[in-house]
Amino acid sequence: MVDLELIDASNWREALEVRVDDDQVAFVADCQPVALVVLAKCFVQPDDRRWEPFLLRDSVGTVVGVLALTHGGGSSELRHVAIDARHQGRGFGTSAVKAVAHRVRSLDSGCTELVVSAHPDNHAAHAAYRSAGLVENGERDGEPFWRLAIDRSTSPESRRMD
Repeated sequence: MVDLELIDASNWREALEVRVDDDQVAFVADCQPVALVVLAKCFVQPDDRRWEPFLLRDSVGTVVGVLALTHGGGSSELRHVAIDARHQGRGFGTSAVKAVAHRVRSLDSGCTELVVSAHPDNHAAHAAYRSAGLVENGERDGEPFWRLAIDRSTSPESRRMD
């Protein structure tokens, strides 16, 4: 299980410590540390979307990754998911996607879907998205595109995710 923690003045240096293996950089960002890309995009707000930067902590408070969540046009999008190389293969990616889905469900934003795309060769990400309940829904810019409908017709309690 992971907790989402907004990256702010108190933890941004911890976020900069997250590193993926060199052969994974193209899967998550153009450079390392991935948190720099996330924070820069949160500042410039590309694509007219609102960006939120998150640090991922495990159950004992260890930083295990970073990601961004964007909002706009009725959807929320998961971006730049990076699980630190030292913590990969333990389910943190799937747990992060579930935590993001829970956050999107709990927001009063009018969002109707959570979407994400992933490099075609990023099989670990594909598995995490599938495990978290997202459904592959075609392709965007040459990458598989995943989607999770956000049901707004039920109460917040029934929208909780394990």
